[in-house]
Amino acid sequence: MYVEAMTAWAGAREGAERDEAVKLAVAVIGRLDEFNLSQHKGRLAKILQVTLRDLERMIRAMSGIIEKAQRMGEPTYTWGGYVDGWQIEYLYDIDSHRAMLAWRDPDGVVDSGPGVNINGRYFEPSPPNDVLKSGGVIFPSALGDKKPIRELVSYLTMYLKSIYLLPSDKMGRLIAYWVITTWLYDAFETVIYLRAMGSAGAGKSELMRRIGLVCYRTMTANGAGSTSSLFRSLERYRGTVYIDEADLQQSDTESDMVKFYNLGAMRGNPIWRTVEMTGPDGEKTWEAVAFQTFCPKLVAMRKEFRDDAVGSRSLTIKLVSREMPELVAAGIPLTINAPMRARAQALRNLLVRWRLENWQPDIEVDAEFYDMTISPRLNQVAGPLLAIARDDPEQQAEIRMTLRDYYAESILSKSMTLSARVIEALWSIWNYPDKHKECVRVDEQGNNLIKIGDITKMTNEIMNMMNDEEEEDDDAQGQKKFKRTELKAQRVGRIVRDELQLQISERRRDGFFVYWNEPRMIGLATKFGIDPADFGPQPEKPRAIQPALAVGGNGDA
Repeated sequence: MYVEAMTAWAGAREGAERDEAVKLAVAVIGRLDEFNLSQHKGRLAKILQVTLRDLERMIRAMSGIIEKAQRMGEPTYTWGGYVDGWQIEYLYDIDSHRAMLAWRDPDGVVDSGPGVNINGRYFEPSPPNDVLKSGGVIFPSALGDKKPIRELVSYLTMYLKSIYLLPSDKMGRLIAYWVITTWLYDAFETVIYLRAMGSAGAGKSELMRRIGLVCYRTMTANGAGSTSSLFRSLERYRGTVYIDEADLQQSDTESDMVKFYNLGAMRGNPIWRTVEMTGPDGEKTWEAVAFQTFCPKLVAMRKEFRDDAVGSRSLTIKLVSREMPELVAAGIPLTINAPMRARAQALRNLLVRWRLENWQPDIEVDAEFYDMTISPRLNQVAGPLLAIARDDPEQQAEIRMTLRDYYAESILSKSMTLSARVIEALWSIWNYPDKHKECVRVDEQGNNLIKIGDITKMTNEIMNMMNDEEEEDDDAQGQKKFKRTELKAQRVGRIVRDELQLQISERRRDGFFVYWNEPRMIGLATKFGIDPADFGPQPEKPRAIQPALAVGGNGDA
């Protein structure tokens, strides 16, 4: 009988998964008629690994729940949400095509079951549709055990290390923290996206798919698909969106998707569409409808958009293709297999419990949670994480260390650019007393000004000092000469104005000047990995005390 198979499945479960499975099995057992129930309940209790008395007690309790729900009339179907102080989550097991609800009541009690009564209304899970059955949206299947955030981060880091050869272990830990934020994203005002970039064959799409297996309600959207269907699906499921942009740059949907990225990083920025509606009288009309855009996004792409809507809102992972010996040595599977899916499902079950334990309608991010030593983009990850871990100083310290390590790696390439040399030149002029006296002037309003020409000269001096080897060439007389490439003032001016965003004066008699803005310069130094103290007078090292030298052989000094 079906009831036997269901009971055997429930009896074989363990831990929190068993608790949920037993509830489902008892609900099915309770639907047997009186004769069959009396005939088989002893054997079913044995299969379920409970006593006959316990099974009878559970059947009575479940019957009471069902009868109470029936007295309330038609159920309200839901995909989850926040109702009268109750937080509801949708659970779906793709193997058995079974849906349930999990919830946290106003007293903080977390539980799950076929449905829940909230102030006279009985809520049931919306019936699974073809989207769920095909894996188009990924849900937890049951409530997992309660775990602290540090354990969840460790589990996620181990999962990521086992399924992909990442550029570094630090990157894996950062991604784990990002995954955590997807499970509480709707409690904050902003989100940050996760983007993988690389050439064909770099594995960016595969990485995003595998990360998506452990994110909150990941929805897979084809880059060439209909944007209207994407908007409607997000409005319904309100999860994390994975988009493979491989063909989007040549498609008609690019402009819509750019708007989707631009608007979707902050709460309260819907996309408006005109939708055909049928009125009470049967007449068709057109009405404006606002669709949700706010959600975490996983993006795989080869190159930037013309309008870099993604890059300015993303943590970006730069990938290169890996060879088979590397993948085999690291034990990385080439495809998403059954063990990987099982591990991901177990993690989702732990994370949905963690979401129910920690979710609030609004979690405030205090200014003290921001880290002044990293970029604003990384602070969009740091702020929510530190707010979540507000009562755990040890975990806060680890979060800060992880983000700072990642930031140090990310600014290495920036520190090698021309913009970095210009920043160093500005700090050198400001910090060295002789240069400051020579190059910094004060206008009538008390503003400090530095001439573009002086910045150019100092930039070229710094670049020449950094060149360990000079290219040599023969002049007309056959003499060796150094071949140098120097920046021009016009190029430096463009860097100052366009890349560094510093204010430049109107042209004066002796040229253009930059307004010194110390807070902005400190921020630029942080962004490009520059310590302003390195570009100024250095403190003298204390001299070592020399011991007295003995002279002569009889103790005479």
